[in-house]
Amino acid sequence: MPDRHRRTRFAAILVLLLAALIGSPAVALGDQDSPERPVPSQEQRAAALVTPSVVLVKAEARGWVRFPDGPPIKVDPFVTGWRCSGFVVNPDGWVATAGHCAEGAREALLRTAVDWAVHVIPTLDPALVTETAQANWRVEGDEPGSPPSLAMTVIAGGTADGEALGAEVAGLVPLTEGDVALLKVQRGGLAAAELSTDTGVDLGTPVVSAGFPGTTDTAAEPTLRPVVAGGEINAKKATGTVPVYQTDAEVSEAMSGGPTADLKGVAIGVNSVGIHGQTQPFAFVAPARGLTDLMREKGVTPALGPADTAYRAGVEHYSDGNYTAAIADFDQVLSLAPGYPGAADLRTSAEQERDRYGDAAPSDSGPNWYLLGALAVLLAVGAGAVVVIRRADQA
Repeated sequence: MPDRHRRTRFAAILVLLLAALIGSPAVALGDQDSPERPVPSQEQRAAALVTPSVVLVKAEARGWVRFPDGPPIKVDPFVTGWRCSGFVVNPDGWVATAGHCAEGAREALLRTAVDWAVHVIPTLDPALVTETAQANWRVEGDEPGSPPSLAMTVIAGGTADGEALGAEVAGLVPLTEGDVALLKVQRGGLAAAELSTDTGVDLGTPVVSAGFPGTTDTAAEPTLRPVVAGGEINAKKATGTVPVYQTDAEVSEAMSGGPTADLKGVAIGVNSVGIHGQTQPFAFVAPARGLTDLMREKGVTPALGPADTAYRAGVEHYSDGNYTAAIADFDQVLSLAPGYPGAADLRTSAEQERDRYGDAAPSDSGPNWYLLGALAVLLAVGAGAVVVIRRADQA
């Protein structure tokens, strides 16, 4: 009888230990983040991952506009400009943008010439002048028959001094054939985005679209920040044989050329054209496949640099509440690329959050395998004890 009592007490102790271990917050698989700790949304996390790569793209066209018989419509050439967005796809100075952002000098100069003519002679009918200009006026460079000049500039918010970088158009697919372009700047170490292979982009896929809206006037500020609009893929269409995504993200005209990314912060396409001159409740996106095909044709590989890899790890750790790890990641980023966009701000935020809430418990980022192993051992010992007790009772 005393042995049976001892065995019963031993089994009861095992049961209590198992109950305490299973109920421990450190190993509860369904345990959620502490409500006191702010948890970034998936959209915020995706925005933090993709926005460092976003750049402002400026274009300036210069050319003569001539009547059909040869004389220019004014005594000096026209100069006009426009703005778009872009994003770095390889840290060695390779920048993606929309195709229509890197062409269209003729159309832009014709519009400028029409505006000038209507201003000089207010009695002219703008619609009639536009029709006449499109049909008859010639747009040329300084040499007769040469194309007008087009100068491209990229302003990367993450460069240490915020300078404008001259860019060359390395490759271009027109609007009607895919609307993507590849620019090259003479600077390495730019913050780059991860580029998708177009797999898993289905209707309803949540996305964020980034770029510089047309209302941004101070383009040379080194602290210039892109804006982000959230939405989802609500249609997959084709213009002729050219595929296009449609999203319900509100994207303004100058955000053309910026990236649209999934919630992993991976660019799935290039913001394309919408309704001219206004923000609209939908936007079109040129799928990343057209861009990767153009890059392959030019011998350019989509790539992340060491600073990009460390930054993405830092964002992941920050989102999980592992602030100490995030700070170490951002320190590595800033040692590799001192002007990396957003890294210093996120490092400061990680320090502040750690001071307020501490690092997240291990369960916040996954199971505690050590304690789960202990649980398995106790379960095995407990099962063995129950068998021993039953055999003793039967004896």
